[in-house]
Amino acid sequence: MAACAADKQGKFEGMYDDIWTKAFAKRDFKPENMEKIAKELGLDVAKFKADKNGECKKIIAKDQA
Repeated sequence: MAACAADKQGKFEGMYDDIWTKAFAKRDFKPENMEKIAKELGLDVAKFKADKNGECKKIIAKDQA
């Protein structure tokens, strides 16, 4: 969902890379860490959170179904 939300602001690749280096390596996928990464990428964190918990959540649920 974090990569999806970052994509909405044109930063998919940056978020994808940072998820691997800053989250996966430490097994820290908490929302606070994802928001920290989003902020470091220069994303609008309020929009990031809204997209992650809104439209992206629906997209992921549809893909899982």
